Amino acid sequence: MNQIEFTAGDLRLSLEWSPIGVTSLKILGFRSKGARLTGKKDLENGNVTKTPDFVDDAMRNLRAYLEEGALEIDFQCDLEKVAPFSKAVLETLRSVPRGKVISYGVLAGIVGKPTAARAVASVMRRNPLPLIYPCHRVVAGDLSLCGFSGGGGVKMKKYLLTLEGVCFEAHGTISSTCLDAGDLVR
Repeated sequence: MNQIEFTAGDLRLSLEWSPIGVTSLKILGFRSKGARLTGKKDLENGNVTKTPDFVDDAMRNLRAYLEEGALEIDFQCDLEKVAPFSKAVLETLRSVPRGKVISYGVLAGIVGKPTAARAVASVMRRNPLPLIYPCHRVVAGDLSLCGFSGGGGVKMKKYLLTLEGVCFEAHGTISSTCLDAGDLVR
């Protein structure tokens, strides 16, 4: 298994890859104050390791997104082991832009399965590449955050949405007054 752990913005992240592309991105949680992992250490034995260009590109993209407000993240991924329905949901989700949200039910309808909101939630839980396929942008129909399987749970989901400019009510739901009509992708 090829794996590298690094920091981007306030987060600790981990990437895994195959010869084809990045297979997994894990949000490990918030980084410790002052800590910055360059991502050039082999986690098993501490040796400096050469990573493929697409992994270096992924780390650059993720840092640009989390540190500089880049609008999108794009790097070479390997979804060979992802089921067809999951791929369809994830690819559709990529079209939801930074600062916008979509409900599980609406996303299910867009992929042609209007009664499959729970199946969409299951795809979000198993999403191998959060941020690339921005599952943090998927919310309940009442604008509550529900769950998030990345490190930090719902707190991390709220952090990512706030980073993207989404506003919240005091009780934790997304503020409808802060959303433009197109911010909840329908």
